[in-house]
Amino acid sequence: MPAHDLLDIKPPLPRLRFFKDQLGISPELAAPLANYAPRFAARVDSMGEFLYQLIMGYAQTKIVLQHQTSEMRLKHNWRGWYARLWDDPLSDDFLAALWKSGTRHVQYGVDHRFIS
Repeated sequence: MPAHDLLDIKPPLPRLRFFKDQLGISPELAAPLANYAPRFAARVDSMGEFLYQLIMGYAQTKIVLQHQTSEMRLKHNWRGWYARLWDDPLSDDFLAALWKSGTRHVQYGVDHRFIS
């Protein structure tokens, strides 16, 4: 399958929900963090910078980051991911975003352990 076709695969939401349930991720688990979500969400800019610096420190990802996309775009994407994490991490939209992130990493050949 060509790499660009990976992005066309629709997120398997029933299976992703199953994994979420198996991990015990539930509203009850997320509730204690909900009070802090606005504080965390306010840090999107600093978190985008932090993630960029952290991931650029890995030789396995640095080469991809330097040749595949711009620093500004990466930071923008990571700010969006981090904001979404605090916006509604239990939603299907969040699960779909995680799926799309994973397929993008497969496309670029980046080991997802370095991103997760």
